[in-house]
Amino acid sequence: MKKITTVLVIISMVISFFACKEQCEKDNTGELTIVNKTERAIWFDVTEGSSTNENRLVQSGAKTTYTMPNTKVKIWASHTNVDSMFFMVKTQGVARCEEIVYETSAQACKLTQSIDTVTITNNTGFDGVINLQVQNGYPEFQGEVTLANGASHSYYNVNVGSGVMNYIITVNGVRRKSANIEIAACDPEFRYTWNP
Repeated sequence: MKKITTVLVIISMVISFFACKEQCEKDNTGELTIVNKTERAIWFDVTEGSSTNENRLVQSGAKTTYTMPNTKVKIWASHTNVDSMFFMVKTQGVARCEEIVYETSAQACKLTQSIDTVTITNNTGFDGVINLQVQNGYPEFQGEVTLANGASHSYYNVNVGSGVMNYIITVNGVRRKSANIEIAACDPEFRYTWNP
């Protein structure tokens, strides 16, 4: 009888041990909390792969928590909810049942590698179609506009990519490209005048 009781006690202990396992142990997951310390609302996502899938808007001073598998993940940020505009800011290992906190820098522009405004002025003496190109930016081409002589056009929330831009202008069907122009994230505004 003692043997049966001992066996039953051992079985009940094993069952209770597995029943008491945390959900994260069962699912092999951990938690990654993002704290937005920037001055504005930012879109975030955390993924295993290279594409965003659960974009969340996190207000300034707020946080959001992702439950992720036990692996390396990528943290993405953007000033917009458009998937192609997300910029990878960090890779982070997530261990089972671990709780990780990632706090952003104070400047949103550093996080999203952006500049608020890029303004180009046509001072060539003739009209042309202009398209700003940012190397490794998101998107690379910012959009064509017809720019009359003496006129200016501004592009907003430009991702600086590798920090080099140029513009392509077409005048009377002839396409010309400017020399590389260096830009840096966090400048409030970048102005460039295209001279002949």
